[in-house]
Amino acid sequence: MYRRYLVISVLSVLLTLLAVEVALRLLIALPACDDSLHARFRQTIDGVSADVTYDRDAAGLRTRAGWARPKMPGVTRVLCLGASTTDQATQSWPDTWCGLLEEQLNRELTNSGITVEAASFGRGAMTASQSAMELDRLLPLYEPDVIVTLLGVNDITWMRGVESGEASQQSVCIPKASKLASICPTAIRLCRLIQRVNSNLFESAVSYTTTLEWHSDNLPTVRERFRRMTLVDHLDPSAKSLDQFKKAITNIAVSGRDKGVGVILLGQPVLWKSNLSEEEQSRLWFAVRTATGFSRVDARSLQTEMGVYNDAQRSIAVQTGVRYVDLEGQIPKDLRHFFDDCHYTDLGSRALAAVILPTVKNAVLERVAVRTP
Repeated sequence: MYRRYLVISVLSVLLTLLAVEVALRLLIALPACDDSLHARFRQTIDGVSADVTYDRDAAGLRTRAGWARPKMPGVTRVLCLGASTTDQATQSWPDTWCGLLEEQLNRELTNSGITVEAASFGRGAMTASQSAMELDRLLPLYEPDVIVTLLGVNDITWMRGVESGEASQQSVCIPKASKLASICPTAIRLCRLIQRVNSNLFESAVSYTTTLEWHSDNLPTVRERFRRMTLVDHLDPSAKSLDQFKKAITNIAVSGRDKGVGVILLGQPVLWKSNLSEEEQSRLWFAVRTATGFSRVDARSLQTEMGVYNDAQRSIAVQTGVRYVDLEGQIPKDLRHFFDDCHYTDLGSRALAAVILPTVKNAVLERVAVRTP
């Protein structure tokens, strides 16, 4: 009797969901995800070009000329994955380190008959966990041959006081603020409606978006607010964000490796150091989000913490058999290369691209050799 009741209940729920799905398809037209953006603006940030053209496609990628689907024969793709230091909204595509990397790879490989297409994907405040989820979306869509990651700063700062499972911002196409929204297939109209509502609710619930909003016009205000915060000379070493970071980086490395993709983990370089000049100190604005709120942390402690996260990536690279490049000691810690805590000037982008070029080139040649009969 109980089993019969259970079967009837399950069938009733399934029939109700089916009816709702049919009704939604007939009555509500939900547009497909479109994260495209085109903007042209002028800015006043030392070390970067004043005139900027910012373009990204519907999937959120910044590229030179777009990535075709399916991938064209003979094309090798390099996906640069990270946060704002990869998206580089303060620079036009040719001035970003990913854009420069594409140019340099094609110049050096021109006699080999290899064509390289690079694309960058990142958002301000995006963490390693969010990047890992976005990679799950982008891998089957665009079939990159090489993945280059640049992650760590946001896991130290914006996400330090956040429990596992919470998000600092919504995912670009599929909001990840709740498990239901992340596992519900977008092919189902009811799922897309749930994700749309989830996105709106989560976006309105984020209480610190004004802290994350930055551009040349409001940077002085953001920095002044930062200077008014109480200075903390150390960080709690028991923060859960490091464990979340390790798990996400491992997922990225294993996901790419198991699909035959070359993976390169970059140790994130920063301006933070023990002997900041007054001018360098005045450019900082990255507060650390702890369980009790945002705090201004001593730059020496932040440099030490960044070293811990970069060492974690180095260890993961060894364990998973992927490549690692330590940028921390190779990008000069000065205002010629950084205009704030971690964002690069045009010179900084050129320096980063030059440092990683040999490693990425070798990864490209390796992938071409594997697929060549």
